[in-house]
Amino acid sequence: MLQMPTPGYGQARQGPSRPTTPVPDIRRLYGAQSGLPEGPVKALDQSQLVKGQQLDYWSDHNRCWMPALITEVDSESGGICLNVKPNAYISRADQRRKIRARTIPRKEQVAMMRAILQQEKVEEVAEQIYISAAGSDSRSVPIEQVPNLGAYLDNLLGLVGSQIHLTQSARSDNGLTMDEFKKVFWELLQMQQDISVQAIPRFSIESIREGSPWEKYSKGKELGHGTYGYVYLANDKHSKQVRAVKEIAKEKLQGDMQAMKKEIENLTNLDHPHILKLYEVYSTNGHIYLVTDFCPGGELHSHISAARRSRQEIPESWIAEAMLQLMQAICHIHVRGIIHLDLKSQNIMLMPSQKTAAFFGQDAPSQTGFATKPHLIVIDLGIAMHFKPGDYRGNRPMGTPMTMAPEVWCGEITPEADVFSCGCVFFELLSGDMPFRVKFEGNFEDIVKFWRSKPRPASVRASADAQDLLKNMLAQERGKRPSASQCLGSAFLKKAVPKGKGSLDDAKREALIKRLGTVHCRSVLYKNVALTIAQDWPPNQMPTFKQLFNELDVLGTGALSSETLEEALMRHGIEQGEATRAASAMNLSQDKAAIHWTEFVAACIDLSLPEFEPKVFKIFQDADTDKDNLLAADDLMNTFPQGHKYSKETAATIFRDLTGRDAQDKGARMDWSTFYRHLRSCALNGLDASLASDLQSLQSSQWGIFSGVVDVISTAASTYFASGGSQKSPHGVTFPGEKAPQSMKDMLKALAEMGFSQTELNRKIIREKGGRLGDDVIEAIMQRS
Repeated sequence: MLQMPTPGYGQARQGPSRPTTPVPDIRRLYGAQSGLPEGPVKALDQSQLVKGQQLDYWSDHNRCWMPALITEVDSESGGICLNVKPNAYISRADQRRKIRARTIPRKEQVAMMRAILQQEKVEEVAEQIYISAAGSDSRSVPIEQVPNLGAYLDNLLGLVGSQIHLTQSARSDNGLTMDEFKKVFWELLQMQQDISVQAIPRFSIESIREGSPWEKYSKGKELGHGTYGYVYLANDKHSKQVRAVKEIAKEKLQGDMQAMKKEIENLTNLDHPHILKLYEVYSTNGHIYLVTDFCPGGELHSHISAARRSRQEIPESWIAEAMLQLMQAICHIHVRGIIHLDLKSQNIMLMPSQKTAAFFGQDAPSQTGFATKPHLIVIDLGIAMHFKPGDYRGNRPMGTPMTMAPEVWCGEITPEADVFSCGCVFFELLSGDMPFRVKFEGNFEDIVKFWRSKPRPASVRASADAQDLLKNMLAQERGKRPSASQCLGSAFLKKAVPKGKGSLDDAKREALIKRLGTVHCRSVLYKNVALTIAQDWPPNQMPTFKQLFNELDVLGTGALSSETLEEALMRHGIEQGEATRAASAMNLSQDKAAIHWTEFVAACIDLSLPEFEPKVFKIFQDADTDKDNLLAADDLMNTFPQGHKYSKETAATIFRDLTGRDAQDKGARMDWSTFYRHLRSCALNGLDASLASDLQSLQSSQWGIFSGVVDVISTAASTYFASGGSQKSPHGVTFPGEKAPQSMKDMLKALAEMGFSQTELNRKIIREKGGRLGDDVIEAIMQRS
C-alpha cells in the first residue's frame, strides 16, 4: 500500500504565506525543460498582467490562496480586475501581496496520484486522510478544521483553493462528512490529472535546435535579403510543407542579439491565423535560422503600389476583409500584452486563401491580385515590447516615422499606437498614399512641431462607414482613438463578417460543434497526435475551421475563453457538465483560461478520416527509434509535442492501456495496427452512430467540415509515399500511402496549394522527372522558379 504523509493540523494559517509545495515560475514552466524549478517563486511581472492570465489570488475572506484569472486591466493605473472579485480593482501596490504565479502540480505529486488511480486506491487513501483529520470516532470533520484539511490537500496535490471546494460541499454546519470529502477528493484528483496530461508548453527560446535546418529541409531560391542575412524558400523533405527560412549571421547581429531573442519570444507568445507562425529555430556557430510560414503573395505594400501604378481602385469589400483580419491579429497581440510598434504595409504579407476564388465577384480586376479573398499575415515583431499598464511613459521612440503615432515620439507607448499605425495602412489601401508625410532627420523637435500643427490627411473616396472608422483610427489624441477590439465592432468591419453565401451553414456548424463537445472523450494519445498535426498546418488551408473559430471568438481576441466556449456548446444542446469538461480538455497548454487557435484546430481534427492516415503514419514512423515498425513505451513520448512535462509517465500509462503490458516488460511493443486502430475508434468517442454517419457524409463534400485541410494534407503527404517511402510491415500489415499514381491535375493542384503557382513550369518539370510528384520535382521547381 502507498504510504501517505501524515497531515499536520497543528496551527491555522497566518496571512498570505507560501504553501509548503514550491510554486514554479509560470514562464519557465512552459519552456522545454526537463524538470520544474525549485525554491522561492518570483511574483508575476508586468508582461503577465494581461486579460485572461491565470494566477493565484489571496482571499482575505477565505484565508487561502485560490485560482483566479484576470478579466480587465486598467492601462492608465495598472490595476487589475479578477473573476473572483469582479467589482473591485486590485491596485499595483496591493498586487505584490495579493497575487502570484499560478500553482501547478510538481512531477512527484502527479506521479503519486497517478499511482493511486492505477492501483484503485482512491477510496482507501481518501478514508485514510479523512480519519486523520476527523479522528476514528468522529462522524465529521468540524467546520473550523476544514481550512486545515484544505491546506493539506493543496500541498498534497499541488493545487490551490481546496478548502473552498470542501466548504461548499459541507451540507451541514456541523462539519464535513466522509462521503462529502470523498466526492471532493475525487474531483480534485481528476483536476490535477487533467492539468498534468495537458501541460504542453508552447515553443520557447529554450527550444532552439542545435545544427542546420538543411538536413530536414531542401533549400530553394532566395526570397529576399536584409541587413542581417537572407530568406530562402524551403521544403520539408518528408511532409512536403513549404516554409520560409530566415538565415541570420550572428556576427552581423553584434549588439542586436537580444532583439533577435525578443522577436523569437514574441512570436512564440502568439498563436493566430493572421500572425506569422514560427515553427522551429536552429542555431550553428555562425548563424541563427528561423523557420516560418511561407507567404507567396508577397508584401501588401507591393500590391498597393501595383494598383496605384495601374490606376486601379482596390475594391472596398477586399479592404474591409483585409482590415478585419489585420485588426483581429492586432487585437490578439494586444491581449497577449504586446505592442507591435512597427505596423506598416511592408510588414503585412499575403497568402493565397483556399477555396475563395471569385469571392468578391467579377468587378475586381484579377491582374492586381484583388479578385480573391485575402489572407493577411502580420510579420516582424523585432521591436515589439510588452505593455506596462500604469508605467508606459518615458520610453524610447521607435517604429517607422511615417506610421508612428504622435504620442510615441514623446515616449508614450500604449496599444493605441498600433491602432494609429493600422489607420495609416487603412488610408494607404483606400488612397494608395500615406496620410501624413513625416520626415525625420534626427531632430525630435521638428517632429514635435509637426504634430503640434495638427496636420490633416487628404480626403479619400470611400463609404461613410469607412470614412468614420478611418477618422477615429487616425485621431491624433490617444484618448480619442478606439482600441483594436472597438475597431472590430465598427460598422465597416462588420460588413466583412461572412453572411449568407460564403458563411458556415447550419449543418456543418452543428456537426463541428458536436465534435468539439466530445473532445474530453478522446484519449491523451489522440489529443497529442492531433496537436502535432495541427501545429504543422498553414492557417490559410483551414477556412472552415477559421470561420467557426471567428464565430465563437465573440470578443475578437484571437482566443476562445472557456466561459464563451461553454456557452456556445450549451446553446447547441450539450449539457453544462459535458461542456465544461470539453472546454477544459481543449485547453492543452493550460497557460491561460482560453483555447488558442492551434488547440482549436487540434480539437476539430477527425483522425478516423482516411485522408489523415499518411500523416499519422509519418508520426508513427518518426517515433519508431529503432525502425522495426514497432513502438516501445519510450517511443510513444516521441508522438507528443516537444516539451511535454509528464511525457514519460503519460506514455507508460497509454502503453499499458493499449497493449495490456507494463512499459518495463522486456520485449513489450505496439504495432501500427494497434496504434492506428485506437486513434480511429477514439475519433468517434462520445458521438452517437447517426451523428458519426452525418459527420462522415459532410466531410466528403467540397465545402464539408474539413475541406481545404485534408485535401492539401493527403495530397502532400502521399507524395512522400509515392516517391519510395512506403513500406510493408513484417507482420503483413499494409501501411498507408500505397496509392495509384496521381493525375497531372492532382499534382498541379497540390503544387499550387503549396505556393508554387507557375503551372507551365510545374507541368514541364513533372514530365522531365518521369511524371511523378516527388522530392526531385519540388527541388527542381524551387531552384528554377
